Amino acid sequence: MRIREVVFLDGYCSHPPVRQDASTADLEALLASPIHGQDCQWIDLEEAGEATLQILDILLGMPEGSMMAFHGGEGGACRFLPHAALFHTKRMFYHFETERCTGRPLTIVFLGNRLVSIHPITLARTVNHVFNASQARGDEIFQHGVAALFSIFLDELLEDYKPVLEDWRNELDAYERDCLNAVNESTLVQILRFKTLVTQLRQAMNVVFRDQRRFLNHCPERILSGISRDRACEANQRFELLLDEIESIRLHTASAYQVYAAAQSLDMTRASNHLNKVMERLAVVTSIFMPLTFIVGVYGMNIPDMPEVHFQGFYYVIWAVMLGIAAGLLWFFRRKGWF
Repeated sequence: MRIREVVFLDGYCSHPPVRQDASTADLEALLASPIHGQDCQWIDLEEAGEATLQILDILLGMPEGSMMAFHGGEGGACRFLPHAALFHTKRMFYHFETERCTGRPLTIVFLGNRLVSIHPITLARTVNHVFNASQARGDEIFQHGVAALFSIFLDELLEDYKPVLEDWRNELDAYERDCLNAVNESTLVQILRFKTLVTQLRQAMNVVFRDQRRFLNHCPERILSGISRDRACEANQRFELLLDEIESIRLHTASAYQVYAAAQSLDMTRASNHLNKVMERLAVVTSIFMPLTFIVGVYGMNIPDMPEVHFQGFYYVIWAVMLGIAAGLLWFFRRKGWF
């Protein structure tokens, strides 16, 4: 387990953003330390094990294993105790290799002027953003307590999605350009994978949004009140806008597929037109050679009873007739615009 303790004293943070390896005894000492006046304490637990969570079970007066189950996503997304409140959410990620959405859990425990966050190491970057934002908004935290820190958590979790969504939009634009340049099966596979991605991610984030809204609707005034509640509700409304943005990306994916289908249809039309041109020329050539082949077939039988074959100069006459037929057909086809 690694711990980072942050104490907000009169609007500033008293500790640098450094996590330290710690034991359960260190955590017990931190939780037992007094908090004076309006000071706020944030204890960030990274990779907390079962023994660590049992300490919170004892502190909160819950049965053994309750905190472990809650952090694992069992038993709902919120729980309210006489002297504390628990909130569980997830930062959703999509894995292209497995084509599945997975959530990285984040549990927040409200203990008066003390807030405890529990998360895996994979969420360290997001929590670091929370710390940086809390430094900039230290006065707000000092005035409104850990509720203001909680609203920062919601803000940063929300902001963490935006670069990814922007990258997805740019990638979809690139796929649309690829469709216009050349139609290939790999582009279609990528578009269909994106469609699956966005659909699954939106379904998973709908659950996160409902859990977050349920917590805000049922959270007592002693935990969230005034400006802090307003900010948290604003963050929840922005989360709803984020869902709308994901839905717009899903529609963008559908439009990319339509671009692919249109480009494929255009290519097929071009190929069909080219084939028609070839067949048209073949039909012209066949139409010219059919009468000539008939004439050659008749006089190529060498039947001695044909009187005309004995005429002097008949060979040149036959050539003149065949050339005349070919020239006449070419003139006729040109006049009709067939080639």
